[in-house]
Parts: sequence; structure tokens; C-alpha cells
Amino acid sequence: MNAASPDGTSPRTGATLLLCWVVGVVVWWGFAFVPAPPGAEAWLAAAQSACFGSRPGGMPAPHGWLMLTLAPALMLGTMWAAFGADMKSSLPLLMHSRGPRLLSAVLVLLFVGEVGLAAKRMRTAQAVESVSFASTLEGPLPADWPRTAKPVPAFALVDQAGARFTQDDLAHGPVVLSFVFAHCTTVCPMLVRTLEGAREELGGTPVRMALVTLDPWRDTPAALPGLAATFRVPEGARLLSGAPEAVCALLDTLGVARARDLRTGDVSHAPLVMVLDADGRIAYTFQNPPSGWIADAVRRCRTAS
Repeated sequence: MNAASPDGTSPRTGATLLLCWVVGVVVWWGFAFVPAPPGAEAWLAAAQSACFGSRPGGMPAPHGWLMLTLAPALMLGTMWAAFGADMKSSLPLLMHSRGPRLLSAVLVLLFVGEVGLAAKRMRTAQAVESVSFASTLEGPLPADWPRTAKPVPAFALVDQAGARFTQDDLAHGPVVLSFVFAHCTTVCPMLVRTLEGAREELGGTPVRMALVTLDPWRDTPAALPGLAATFRVPEGARLLSGAPEAVCALLDTLGVARARDLRTGDVSHAPLVMVLDADGRIAYTFQNPPSGWIADAVRRCRTAS
């Protein structure tokens, strides 16, 4: 029974509201930072990206931090404005009753653990940012760099706009083809910057680019627009995903070496870049090339076409 105190306030109502608020904050922060269990990667990554703009590595974007801090504060302020007297009168009940006190302690410990997890992720992200993954190769692309004419197998994927993308879209190149995934915090962001650098070096003759996900389990077609915005992919680049079987079949046929950690979902891979000629064949293959090499390869393909 929700008995009122002599001054007309309801301590139990206030206690319930405060505990509900604490539970909400714990769940909200847990949702932002919880690692995706196997099988749930796609929907959880998409939800975290939608709510918090989660970046590669799981850290929220600036507006995500505002959501984590301002949303609970606004909720508490609204509750206090409507039930301030009840909530104030509930403090003795929360402090002296064993059940509410125990529940409050458990919730506080959970929240402290979540803050610790967030701090650990932040330290990891800062450590990664302090390491350079940029190419150490210098100078122009060597004149004797081997050129191939490998065909690309038939495939059908989807880009960030929901449009179908097949091997036919690689014809009439040159086309720069590379491979990334959303939760990559090391080579992928660097690789995207390298591709942007190559596009800038080509100046008034832009080149088409296609990026295939290495993690189709989490980088579903529905998640591609958020990934494109997070990585700031070069203008006009097509970000590709599809059914995991279709993506993996393409990666295997192209010889893209990778290893997926089934516990975390992360993918170990090399920064691979391919440049396709006017006929859609793989003319050049690089590992961690500088932007100048990519631009040189594109120019050579144009000259030969």
C-alpha cells in the first residue's frame, strides 16, 4: 500500500521513481557499451550506431555522449519537477530500509562497472590512435610493379543506398577496390584516409571506389549508411555488404586473407587495395600502399585503356 506521510508526500512513490531512474541509467549505459554476443552483432551494432553514433571500436560519437549524459539528467529533472516532494521524502526510506538499500548498492556497482568498461575502451582507443598504421613506402609506384589481368567473379551485393551492385558495376574502370569493416579501429580508418588521399591526388579526374565489408554479420546492408558516415568514405564510394555467405564467397575468390574472432566478432586482416582496369579485371594489388601508388596505378590503367 502506498501510504502518504503526514505532510502529504508519498515516500514509496518517490523511492520507486528514483530506483526506476537508476535502473534506466544502468540499462542505458550498458546498452551503449556492451559487446555484441555471437549471433546478435548485426542488430546490436545497428542499434548502438543509431542511438549513440557508435564509432569503430564501440566508442560513442560526440552526440552519443550527450545522449548518455543529458538524457538521464533531463529525465531526472522532469521527474523531480513532477514528484520532487515524494522523491525527497523517499531518501530516508532508501537509506534505512534493507531491501531498497541493497538494490541501490547493486545498481551503483553495476553502473561503476559500466563506467570502468567505458574508460577501458577509451584508453584502448587512445592507444590505437597513438600508433600510426600509415604506409612507410615512399616515392612513386615502381615502373616494374607487376600488372595482372585477373577477372573478378560474379557476385551480387548491396550498397549503402540499397542499390544492387554486381561485377558489371566494376567494368568501364578504373575502379579502386578495398576491404574494411565498421568495428575496425586500426588499419581501416587509415585505409579510408589513404583512399581519400588518392582521390584528391587524381584531382579533376575522380575514380570510382568500392569498399567491401569484411564483417557482413554486423555490417548488414541496413547498417551501411551509418558506417559510411562514420568512416567518412570518399565521395561517390560504394560501400558493399550482403548475405554473409555471398560476401565471404567473394572475399575467398579474391584471395582476401582474414581471420574472424568468433568471441568478439573482430576481423584480423591486411590493408589490401586492388585497382581494376577498364575491363573490370584486377590490374594491381597492394598491401598498405601510399595514396600516391594508388593514384599512379589508376593513371596507368587509364593510359592503357
